[in-house]
Amino acid sequence: MVCKAGRPFVGERSSTIGISGDVTEPLKKGLIQPDDVADLFELAQGPKPGRRSEREITVFKSGGGGYEDLAVAMFLFEWAVSH
Repeated sequence: MVCKAGRPFVGERSSTIGISGDVTEPLKKGLIQPDDVADLFELAQGPKPGRRSEREITVFKSGGGGYEDLAVAMFLFEWAVSH
């Protein structure tokens, strides 16, 4: 999937690059280069753009804890039930 993405995004470099297999394996295989990866700070501040077209696939890897996934899932569930 990473090789099909326009550019992979990560929550923060120090918790993903060199740590997460979802990022380290494509790097080791040469499917992506470190400069291909954009973190949320670079995305928010503007040095690296987001998607450049609606057809571009976005891949996001968060190096955070599972509690973050749970919080997002709870929010989305509550939102879906109320709409």
